[in-house]
Amino acid sequence: NAVLYLRRITVPAGAHPRQLMLNAIEQRLKALPRFALVNRRDIVINGNKAAIVSATYSHQGNIQFPRYLEEIYLVVGEEAFTFHFECFEPDANGHADALNRMYSSFLPHPPEGAEEPKTKTPFDLFKTY
Repeated sequence: NAVLYLRRITVPAGAHPRQLMLNAIEQRLKALPRFALVNRRDIVINGNKAAIVSATYSHQGNIQFPRYLEEIYLVVGEEAFTFHFECFEPDANGHADALNRMYSSFLPHPPEGAEEPKTKTPFDLFKTY
């Protein structure tokens, strides 16, 4: 039951991902039940500045349902992208490889003329031909 959300916002020129991370911790993440910070640091993704925060919390305050969350804040020019991942805490290590591949291959704006992926998705079932 892992989830990954991607959010794009406009930020002022010169914004640093660490500012976004610290604001998220202070305004939103600290409010989670039994929030415990695991790690936070600056990173680089495809040559762009980024920051990451890892933490745990108890889903709806239930200590028998611990959640692991990871948020990455990536700034590209005047755009910022937030990747929010969370899952059942004991399952977190099982998702690490897939997350790292996704983060390292992320392109905020694919090049012009890039081909659509040829893989089938559940949404293909709803296309009319």
